[in-house]
Amino acid sequence: MSTRAMQIDRNTERSRRDLQVVRRRKKGLIQREGQRRMAPLVVISVILIAATVFAVLLAQVTLAQSGFKMAEMRERMTKAEARHAELVLKVAKLGSSERIERYALGRLGMVYPPEVRYIVADIKPKGVRLAQDVEAHMTSTDLGGTGFGSAAP
Repeated sequence: MSTRAMQIDRNTERSRRDLQVVRRRKKGLIQREGQRRMAPLVVISVILIAATVFAVLLAQVTLAQSGFKMAEMRERMTKAEARHAELVLKVAKLGSSERIERYALGRLGMVYPPEVRYIVADIKPKGVRLAQDVEAHMTSTDLGGTGFGSAAP
């Protein structure tokens, strides 16, 4: 047997000699000290405090991430607004009547007409009554003394 094994045997023998069997006097429940009664409460309190700290830290991290996303979105919005302004300017340039006239004359080969003639159509759409027609109709008929129609009763 090795020296180490002999030392372990001696230590176990000594510890066995120090042990004693203790018998309970009462058969009822074991009465514990006040500190042992508080142990579950302390454990639950520690768990709740840790959970609260974790929740606060999680909220802070989420808030920081939202701030970064918001800054990124602002940057993208600024770039998009600048691009929009460029496009609006380009549309204004392309839609100008001077540019369209130059394009029509130069690239499309269009020319100005020798004379300008206007044609006026004297057509009245069906179902539309002009105010003059309604007034003429009202004055020509008597509507039974309602105050409309001819001025004299």
